[in-house]
Amino acid sequence: MLNQALPVGPQGFSVSRAYYWLGVAVALLPFGVLGAEDWPTDPAQRLSPPELQSDQVPGIRALFEKLGAADFEKRDEALRALVQRGSPVLKLAEEYAKHPTAEIASQARGLRARVLLAYDGYLPVAPKLEEALARPYVQNIEEGAAVAESGAAGGVFDSLVATAGLQGIELLVDPEATAREGWVPGAFVIRQGQRSPTLGDWFGNVGLALGLEVVPRGDVLVLTHATRAQMLKRQRHTFDWSHWKLDKEEAQRVSDTLRAFFPPVSTEVQPGSAALSIRGASGTIARAARLLALLEPEGRDAQWPERTDGFSTQAALDRLARPVSLFMNHTDLVQALSELKRQNAPVALWVEGKRYEHEPYPPEIEGLAPIRLQLKDHPLGLTLRWLAHRSVWVGAEREIFRLVAEVDASGQPGLRLARAANGILEWAVGGMDVRFLTPSNLADGPKADEVLQALLLKELGPYLELFPSFEPTLSLRVVRGKALVQASPAAVAAFRDLVREWKANGKPPAAPSGERMDAILERKVEWNGTGLTAGTLLKQLRKLSGCAIFLEDGPRGEPAYFKLTREQAQLLPPGTQTLKALFDDLARQSGAQWAVRWGVITLTPGPAAPQPEGVQP
Repeated sequence: MLNQALPVGPQGFSVSRAYYWLGVAVALLPFGVLGAEDWPTDPAQRLSPPELQSDQVPGIRALFEKLGAADFEKRDEALRALVQRGSPVLKLAEEYAKHPTAEIASQARGLRARVLLAYDGYLPVAPKLEEALARPYVQNIEEGAAVAESGAAGGVFDSLVATAGLQGIELLVDPEATAREGWVPGAFVIRQGQRSPTLGDWFGNVGLALGLEVVPRGDVLVLTHATRAQMLKRQRHTFDWSHWKLDKEEAQRVSDTLRAFFPPVSTEVQPGSAALSIRGASGTIARAARLLALLEPEGRDAQWPERTDGFSTQAALDRLARPVSLFMNHTDLVQALSELKRQNAPVALWVEGKRYEHEPYPPEIEGLAPIRLQLKDHPLGLTLRWLAHRSVWVGAEREIFRLVAEVDASGQPGLRLARAANGILEWAVGGMDVRFLTPSNLADGPKADEVLQALLLKELGPYLELFPSFEPTLSLRVVRGKALVQASPAAVAAFRDLVREWKANGKPPAAPSGERMDAILERKVEWNGTGLTAGTLLKQLRKLSGCAIFLEDGPRGEPAYFKLTREQAQLLPPGTQTLKALFDDLARQSGAQWAVRWGVITLTPGPAAPQPEGVQP
């Protein structure tokens, strides 16, 4: 059993007895068929009923009464059952906190803390707390410093408590965390002007200084040990899809498709013919609700977050397809941004929610290593992908930050400073019914879905590739005739507009200007590699293809170095060859792997190719 938690809040650091709480679903929740009046409400907002259903109340009251049983095991069993029902029971807990039986009243008063520390069902963070933790911490750090440096609170723990109080955030301290052997609040001085990106980051850093972690739960910030923190961060929920009439095999196929929309390591997906159970990190349950709403047999096409009225797919595509050139040899990012602006292709830089379009840029980008990049007349969208890919931080910041290329909701292309830990749960999701594209000789089912997915990627891929967040292997799946897509809100909106145009016109949108890469690779050329070396070979291939060729480091950091003898550098015999055949032979001779990525042919180190005996490079 859990000990009574120590609640700390803004009102004199005492617990607030207002048991109002966000509702949490504890039973199967059918989505049903969504009516027109329900849209475009976010399905994630429908997950939790605000209170217990009337037919559930008698059973819950019986559990509260058992808290006063003489038998310890019965009391403990009832308490655990109440905790597992989550926050909907807390309203009744207020009533039973005044019960004449002392044991029942005591357990009822402590139930809220127990739910916060042990309930693993869906418990979303309250918007007010979410907004507070996202605030920049520049001005707030001075408030905390005033408390810490005055001597009123001298340690790490006291600084944490004081700042939570000043910010109006209720703090719940797990007694198991602070009671652990060897736990001692250490010295912690907040320096004037010291900067953490957000208030949430500051609480996280101070928690680490204590050897603990902070986890937002509903409208409370919980301070606990790492083991419990990991449990609280991974919430579970069960969705009822019995009205879909899935057999076991089809339920498994749908759930396998949905796995692509969640972090693979931290997410558990358990399908059944009647329900889908899912457990994962923050944001997982909300995303699952949206995806299942999109897959409803009569569900409408939609996306979340919703597109803004000011977004134009055509205007965004015009910007992203604009040819630009960058010739960077150990050049910093600021120079690259200035050069793009000079070419009438301005690129925004977003750092901590603030947009920068010119110097001075924020100090966070000063830790970037110099960039090497050679691109001529390359589409801006693909150029931004390479610019973000080649931008890495030196030192410890490499594990913290990454640069992400994207298009904002208004269609403005740019680069965003992101946390390295952030992933696909940040993306928007959307869905379209694409059964109008099903070939007449195919019935709905797995084969039809496979054909539809390949067709969409073939015809719309050249457009979607211009949106930096769209990755063909991750972003698009077709299941049960519905196309599900995950990317930036702008990319999802563009996908939906392109599919609508296809449906309205009866044919796919015309391909963007310029020769498609697959056509380039099938082009036949007159080849003669006599006398070429490894260096001159790549120059010749660049000339024949008209494409940039990049040497990329291997997946484990292997240097992009290719050693070829003169005999190997000749590649195929003289005569008419396709460019694809030449690159295939180059990969075979050098032990490398080649691919087309973002409009560029890349060569990545592979297993070393055997050198012919007696032949010198």
